[in-house]
Amino acid sequence: MPMSLPIVATIGLMIGLGYWNNWTNGLYYITDHDLYSVQQLLTEMVRNMQALQSGEMTGLDPTAVKNLPSTSLRMATAVMSVLPALLLYPAFQKYFVKGITVGAVKG
Repeated sequence: MPMSLPIVATIGLMIGLGYWNNWTNGLYYITDHDLYSVQQLLTEMVRNMQALQSGEMTGLDPTAVKNLPSTSLRMATAVMSVLPALLLYPAFQKYFVKGITVGAVKG
């Protein structure tokens, strides 16, 4: 069991990040906006910004729509989606290094 700890930590981190980045389950199964995941909320914000810029919303001043920070919003969503990986990887790094050294050829 002690030798399998790095493997379990790696697989657990990858599965957890897979669920964190998955927004399609929220799209398919969740209808209540209060239960949306962070990824679903970020995707909805980007879609709303694109809808504003494409002119689908009526009654808005076209010059005001041009001044909306679409690039800043996309970069902020990228930071928010990467944040858990940046916080969890240092905690799991010792298991990655331990797995590499245990599996190395000794001689």
